[in-house]
Amino acid sequence: NALIASCRVAANRVVEMAERFGDDIFVSATNLLLDRNYRAMQQLIESSIGETPVSFEDYICDDGMGFGPYKIKCTMWKENGRVVLDFDGTDPQSQASINMLLNENMMRMFFGIYMIMVFDPQILFNDGYYPLIDIRIPEGSLLKPKFPAALSGRTHVLGRLFDIMGGLLGQKTPEFLNAAGFSSSPHLFYAGHDKAGKWFQLFQIGFGGIPGRPMGDGP
Repeated sequence: NALIASCRVAANRVVEMAERFGDDIFVSATNLLLDRNYRAMQQLIESSIGETPVSFEDYICDDGMGFGPYKIKCTMWKENGRVVLDFDGTDPQSQASINMLLNENMMRMFFGIYMIMVFDPQILFNDGYYPLIDIRIPEGSLLKPKFPAALSGRTHVLGRLFDIMGGLLGQKTPEFLNAAGFSSSPHLFYAGHDKAGKWFQLFQIGFGGIPGRPMGDGP
C-alpha cells in the first residue's frame, strides 16, 4: 500500500508541474535532466572503465534440490564509448527454482546506480544513461531461462549480481574496491488457515548488511 500511495503522489505532482509550467517546458526540462545524466555517466565510463576485458565470476552453491554449484560469469569492457556487460559463460538454467529472468534494463539500473554511488555520489541518477550500457545475456542461461523455468528462488542470484559488479569494477580501480555484501536474499513462504478458517499467506525476504568499502566500514 505504501508503494502504491507513493506512486500516486508522484503522479499527482507530475500533473501539477505540467499544469503550472505547461507541457512543453515540463518535457524539455525532463529531457535536460536525462541528457545531464547521460553526459555525467559518459565521463564516468571514460575515466573508470578500460577497453581491455575484465571478468569476474561467482557461484550459487546449491539449488535446494541437491544440484550445484551454479556459475554466474560476467565480462566487462568499454567499446565505442559504451560499457559492455557480457554474461557469456554463465551456467545453463536450473531445473530447480534458482533461475532469475534478468531484464536488461533492470541490469542497466543496477550497474548505473552502483557506479554512481561508488565513483561519484553527487550525480543525480535517472535512466538517461541507459543507452551507454550494453547488456548481453545468453538465452537458456541461469539469467535468461526459457519457459517454463521456475523463478521463485531468484533472490539468491540477485545478491550475487552486486558482488560481481564490485569484483569487476575493483580490478582496475582498487581504490574503489568493495568487499562482498550479504550475497543472498533468502525468503520465507508460509501459508495456512487462521482460527476463523480464512486462508492466509506470509512472504518475507531476508537481507544482510552493506559491505566494507573505501569510504567507510560496512554498517
